[in-house]
Amino acid sequence: MSSIRSLLDSSLSSTETVLSFVETLSITNLPSIPPQNLEAPENWHDRRVLAAVSHKDDWALTEEGALFVYKFTSPENSAVLSLDVQRIYPIYGNFSIVMGQMRRNTIDLSTANSKVILDQPRSGFSLSVNPAEGLQNGTEAAKFYAADVQSLGILIAECKRLKNEIESSRNVDVEQSQIYFNWLVPYYSRFIHQYPCHVLIDISMPIASSMPPDLRVANKNLLDRLSPASAGFSGNDNADIRLIRDEWVRDRARSLSRQGKRKLSLRLGTFNVNGKLPSQDLSSWIQGVSTSIAEPVNNDPGPDVLALGFQELDLSTEALIYSVGSAREDAWTMAIKAALGEKGMDYEKLTSKQLVGMLIIIFVKKKLKHCFGEVRATAAGSGILGIMGNKGATAVRLVFTPPFNAEALEVEAQQSPDSSLEHTKDTGAVTFTFVNAHMAAFDEMIDRRNQDFHELSKRLAFGKDPDDDDNVFGVDSVASGSINIYETDALFWMGDLNYRVDVPDPDFRDLLKDNEWGDRLQTLIRYDQLKKSIISKKAFECFREHSITFLPTYRFGAGQVMDELGYDQK
Repeated sequence: MSSIRSLLDSSLSSTETVLSFVETLSITNLPSIPPQNLEAPENWHDRRVLAAVSHKDDWALTEEGALFVYKFTSPENSAVLSLDVQRIYPIYGNFSIVMGQMRRNTIDLSTANSKVILDQPRSGFSLSVNPAEGLQNGTEAAKFYAADVQSLGILIAECKRLKNEIESSRNVDVEQSQIYFNWLVPYYSRFIHQYPCHVLIDISMPIASSMPPDLRVANKNLLDRLSPASAGFSGNDNADIRLIRDEWVRDRARSLSRQGKRKLSLRLGTFNVNGKLPSQDLSSWIQGVSTSIAEPVNNDPGPDVLALGFQELDLSTEALIYSVGSAREDAWTMAIKAALGEKGMDYEKLTSKQLVGMLIIIFVKKKLKHCFGEVRATAAGSGILGIMGNKGATAVRLVFTPPFNAEALEVEAQQSPDSSLEHTKDTGAVTFTFVNAHMAAFDEMIDRRNQDFHELSKRLAFGKDPDDDDNVFGVDSVASGSINIYETDALFWMGDLNYRVDVPDPDFRDLLKDNEWGDRLQTLIRYDQLKKSIISKKAFECFREHSITFLPTYRFGAGQVMDELGYDQK
């Protein structure tokens, strides 16, 4: 046993560790009774060692695992045994080990040693190993037989722990990602060199994925994404080479594919309606207030996309328990169309998503509607008990494909006759994600607001199928194969975030009344809880907030006495 352990350790690099292993036999068809002796000469070619291998990233504080299948080999003219990797199963997704007990009906009495007779195993276990990506059509799971029940139990427990580790800490699609299980590449390359006709690894390793990379990773400088290295601590060269290669290929592919180009204008708005129905004109909010004194250059100045988020749409208790219909959504949709005036004929509602009081509505120009596809919506609650919909978020994900401009391509072909237009058939696409959130209230609840941000970031996920719809409170919405909100080209987060300004109320009002203090708004921003959370990297670390040029907002109290600035006196 110790010799096998040393062989396993010597086959791995210093960054990997064998957690447990068990000796087995590879079996094509399960026999009715288990083999008598794993080490018998007739079983030599079928002997295998299954090892649970762990890879820890001490810098990122993450752990990944894989099940290695080793085969016994013996060099020519040598009695020394060695182990070669025959197959690797990355532990994630649908990976599983299915056990079945095989009962031994007879005992070998040929030996005279009674202790040996009593120590013979009365039963063994058959194992079926299912790969992470599932079984392909016409293929069967690899089957093994193990007699060492204790070692087998430890192995299965470690595999289960490693799977729970990656599922609990990551909201990603491992198969689409470019940063996971890179440490397996050297073993893959080594195996291909030794056995070029075999397939080693059950995980797809695309050079470039059609899924946009996670913005939290993509927005970092490439140098910052390389593996850390210092004196006495070597980096992961294989992962670094692959990262640089994939970054170049992705950028090159996107630049070549995006021949169809169009400037896309978006207008975002957020409104806490306090349970009220629309009672006044919304045109100044929907269309904005123009201050230009010149004629617009664009004959079609309206935004191409309107993304509007509402909070506290419905404050009734019933709305927390069951759906109360779409009457309020319909009322606000009609108010939006009315606010667009004559331009309302040019727009069409693309999609919407409501969770109790939170509603997000997307309008697009009719002439561009055919350019939008793969529309998905989701929601997650973070209110009472951490799941109720009085607080939380709704989100929409959509893909915009610029219209194909044949005339522009013909001009380009005339200017560059040697260039091929074959690659211009795909005009490229841009993915947008919009989040409308309503987070915890009260001045002192800043930590809860930061927690809401991280919970919503983790639980808001879209199904691979656009027709998939999450449950109303977003519980267990992060399923295998889902798309997180950061796997997009652009993410817009709006809503009533409820971050406050940490300035005493009397000082606040005095500061706002001091017209001689020209940069008083910039002074107030220094005390903005949201700004402080971003700077301290407690929330919204990867986001950029638009410049604040307006007076602080506040919670309106109907019937309250107001001061000279219009703020109530509560």
